[in-house]
Amino acid sequence: MPVVVADLRHIPSITPAHLEGIGYHYDEATDKWNISDAAADYLYTGNQILPFALPGTLQVIVDHTTWQKAVDKSKYHPYFADVNSVSTTSDILNFVHVEAGQLENGVPEALAALKGNVIPVISSENAHAMASVRRLLIGMMERKLTQAVILQCNSNEDNADQDLIHFATETGALLLDGFGDGLWLTAAGNTSSPLPLIT
Repeated sequence: MPVVVADLRHIPSITPAHLEGIGYHYDEATDKWNISDAAADYLYTGNQILPFALPGTLQVIVDHTTWQKAVDKSKYHPYFADVNSVSTTSDILNFVHVEAGQLENGVPEALAALKGNVIPVISSENAHAMASVRRLLIGMMERKLTQAVILQCNSNEDNADQDLIHFATETGALLLDGFGDGLWLTAAGNTSSPLPLIT
């Protein structure tokens, strides 16, 4: 089963209540977290270090500069903006954004040079994003690159139903073909879609 990354970077000040939409409910009376079966595995907060204790199973992905300031580096993992900016990595786990359209710009070779604990987060701005991502993944297979890969899909649709159709079209075919070890789905901030809270 693929891991799920919940993208909450659009929330200026994340609280425990914001985690309910991604499967984590904080019970104040018992001071414990209740975790649903479909809870997200990772939470992307951008540049926020959370001011509260997290559930034991939830890990946080933050921008690299923010990760450098994090005290608990076992819970927080760095996210690099592109494959050429990877530096000062975590010994545990790292994430790096990869634009699939850069296949011809030496991206597979750069990925091959990275340590095994650096996970590519692959997306595409191409109008035919799924085909572009598939080309990069096949290029990685041809070079025998075996690291886990997270498929990132951004939707700019007008409502949640259209977002779901977009996500299914762009990532579903890849998952059915055996590509991808995780999903990172993000709806545009200016839509009425609630999907940033449930991705």
